[in-house]
Amino acid sequence: MNIVMCKEPVEKLKALSLVDILKKNIINEIERMKSAKNKNELRQIYIKYVYRNYIKVRYKLELYEDELFSYVAQPDEINVRNISPKIVRVDGNRKLRLLFRYLTFYWSFPVSEGVGRRIKFIIFDEYNNKVIGLIGLRDPVIGLKARDKWIGWNLKEKKKYLWHVMDAGVLGAIPPYSQLLGGKLISSILISKEIRKEIERRYGLRHGFSVVLYTTITVYGKSSMLSRLKYWHFIGYTTGKTTVHIDFDLLKQLLISNNDPEVKKYKFGDGPNWKLRLARKASKILGFDITDVGIRRGIYAAPLANNFREALRGIEKPNYYDFSITDISEYVKERYMIPRSKRIKLYPPLRVSTIMKMVRSYES
Repeated sequence: MNIVMCKEPVEKLKALSLVDILKKNIINEIERMKSAKNKNELRQIYIKYVYRNYIKVRYKLELYEDELFSYVAQPDEINVRNISPKIVRVDGNRKLRLLFRYLTFYWSFPVSEGVGRRIKFIIFDEYNNKVIGLIGLRDPVIGLKARDKWIGWNLKEKKKYLWHVMDAGVLGAIPPYSQLLGGKLISSILISKEIRKEIERRYGLRHGFSVVLYTTITVYGKSSMLSRLKYWHFIGYTTGKTTVHIDFDLLKQLLISNNDPEVKKYKFGDGPNWKLRLARKASKILGFDITDVGIRRGIYAAPLANNFREALRGIEKPNYYDFSITDISEYVKERYMIPRSKRIKLYPPLRVSTIMKMVRSYES
C-alpha cells in the first residue's frame, strides 16, 4: 500500500475539522453575546474568559496566595475618613507584578497586557497598607473615531500627537474599597500631577511635554464609576467589535493549516492591532467577521490640561492642572465615600482562588 496517497486527504480532513470546530465555537459565542439582555448577563459571559486567563497562571498565584491576599483589606481594617492613597509604580519588581496580576482577577472582564508603552500602579492605603485599587496605562488605540472627532484631530495631527494620549486598560478599586465607591477615587487619582510625573520619569517628553489626555473604554457602555466625575467625559461608543471571545491559539492553527505565510511570525507585542489583524485574516477564511458581536463599549476621556485640544493639535503648550493626590482624595472621600459608608454594610472579600472555583462550578 502506498501511504503517500493518503496524506493529502488526511490533511484536508484535519483542516476541515478545525474550521468546523472554530466556526461552531465562535458562532456560539457571538450568538450568546448578542442575546445578552443586560450587563449582568454580559458579566456571566466575560467571567469565563477571566477564568481562562486564570488557569494559565493558577499554580503560581495559588502558591503565593496567602501573602497576596494579605494585601486585600477586611471591612474592619478600613476607616473611610483615614483613607490615604499612596501610588506605587510596579515596574520590574517581581513581587509587585505578581500582586498586580493577582488583583486583576477581581475584575469581571479579562485584563490584557497591551502593547507599546505600559506603566502600572498599585494604589495602597497608607492607613492600613492594604490595596485600594489598580491603574494600568498603555498606548492608545490608533483608530478611535469618537476620540479623534472629540479632540478635533486631522490625520496629520493625530500621527504627530497621539503619543501624548494614554489608555487606562486597568482602572478601578478592588473589594471592599470598591463597595465604598473606591473606583471613583482611583479614577480621580489618575489625573493627579503625581501620576503624570511618574509617566514623565518613565517615558520622558516629546514636543516639550508629556501625556495630555487619558482615555478608557468601558466594557458595559456608560459607566457608573465615571459618571458625575468632573474631569471624565463620555465621548461616544465603539463600533461593537471585540476579540475577547476568540481563542487565538485555535485561530493560529487555522491560519497555519491554510498556509498563511506570516502567521508563524505573529506574537503578542507585534504591533498594536495584532489580535485584530489575526482575526481579520481568519474572518476571510470563515466567510464572516468574527469580531462583530454588536456589543458597543463606552469611551471616556480625561484631559490633564485646560487647553488639551490646542496642545494635541500643536497650537499651544499644555497648561496642566495642578491637582495633588491629597487634594483629590479628600474631595472624593467627602463627596462620595463617606456618605456611601453610612448607607451600606461592607462584606468581606473572597480569595481569588475561591472566586475562580465558583466560576468553574458555574460553567460546568
